[in-house]
Amino acid sequence: MTVGFETLTGMLGCHRFGGLPLGWAVGFVGALGLGGCQTTPATFGPPLAGPETIGATVAKLTAEAAALPPLLHSRWAVEFVAAVPQLVPVSPRRLYHSPDGRLYLSESEARAQRPGPAGLAGLVADSADEASYYVGSLGSPLFHARLIDLIAEGQAAKLAGKRGLDLEVGAIGPLKLMAGAGMDAVGVSASPRLRALYSLPGDQGPVALPGRELSGHVTLLHGSFPADPSLRARVGSGYEFVLAKNVLLRGYIHPTSDVPPESRRDLGLPDADYLRALRDTLRPGGRLLIYNLCPSPSPAVYEPGSDCRCPFERADLQAAGWVVRDYDRNDTEAARQYATALGYDRPPQSLRIDSLYALYTLLQRP
Repeated sequence: MTVGFETLTGMLGCHRFGGLPLGWAVGFVGALGLGGCQTTPATFGPPLAGPETIGATVAKLTAEAAALPPLLHSRWAVEFVAAVPQLVPVSPRRLYHSPDGRLYLSESEARAQRPGPAGLAGLVADSADEASYYVGSLGSPLFHARLIDLIAEGQAAKLAGKRGLDLEVGAIGPLKLMAGAGMDAVGVSASPRLRALYSLPGDQGPVALPGRELSGHVTLLHGSFPADPSLRARVGSGYEFVLAKNVLLRGYIHPTSDVPPESRRDLGLPDADYLRALRDTLRPGGRLLIYNLCPSPSPAVYEPGSDCRCPFERADLQAAGWVVRDYDRNDTEAARQYATALGYDRPPQSLRIDSLYALYTLLQRP
């Protein structure tokens, strides 16, 4: 079954799943069992997760980090993983949203904007625990270490002081880890839920590095990037790298077979303008990584979420001013090693590792 963005949102009653193949997301999120997608009418309100959840995800990520060193090949990836001990436990939170999911408010925003006994009438309550906060719908944020390893090819300097941009983030975990390595980490997302979830003091802003005067920084910007000119201005430029994990799949952008309209993703700009806008966010020599992790395609039915190929032709990338370092390079073996090390084949995910494959395209601004 092919499930589109809006269909999936309606089925699960929560935010979009920008980091997962659409046809795969229902089973994957169900296996994760994350509290962030459980909603009930605001008049009753779901019970918040118990105190036993506080620190549980941080402990799990700490254990996962201990399994990754044999798979890390660059200083940048090592520094990214080494930031795990700086993650802090997070108490459960309550959010409120409109029935159509277009409006999301934190609890403090909801009570400030809609005071009084009837203020929350018509809103739906949504609880988010520590797993929802750091991991969301994407699986472990430590998988980003593989992306950073690829983008770090030939680099010797530290991550500290550099800028990194993550497109269509699904959770704040990767940004927190980049900031914990001393980076200015910026994420963009069109999800109104993520805007509300990460609106409390301490969610964004400076991240102190223990024993060092240097600090990292986390920023999450909301909207359609780079289609929205005002958001593009806020994102700015000078980035060392841009990461696009499961955002730019050929199956979503330019499918090679007829697919339902809800399975397609509109970039909001012509391809050439989109590619030039991404290029302009980077410093000279900066890199864009398009990384897609997908379930193996079916020989009988075209599944958009299984078409992991880059949506842009090599010639179009070059015409937009990119140097193409790698194009649709197979990364399946490494991806499966990461998935095994991070426990994707064990409960609650219980995915078949041999059903995964990965392709990436690595571009550089001259």
